[in-house]
Amino acid sequence: MNPPIREWRGKRVWIIGASSGIGAETACLLLKQGAHVALSARNRQHLDDIARGFPEAIVSTLDITDHRSVLDSHQHIMAH
Repeated sequence: MNPPIREWRGKRVWIIGASSGIGAETACLLLKQGAHVALSARNRQHLDDIARGFPEAIVSTLDITDHRSVLDSHQHIMAH
């Protein structure tokens, strides 16, 4: 098993499904701990609400069932 990550400051994380539930809570927790978090889901408004106040957050909407959408989102995130 991988050792637990104790220090998230500066780490880069991409959370798909970040607009609600466990994904949103995880995103908030990691942002508060200083991680650079890419937030993805279909609901842009919810993602923007979560990212508000965190300049290290990147919002990129996607539909996980659409391969092209995932590739485009990945490209958008990597450009930042």
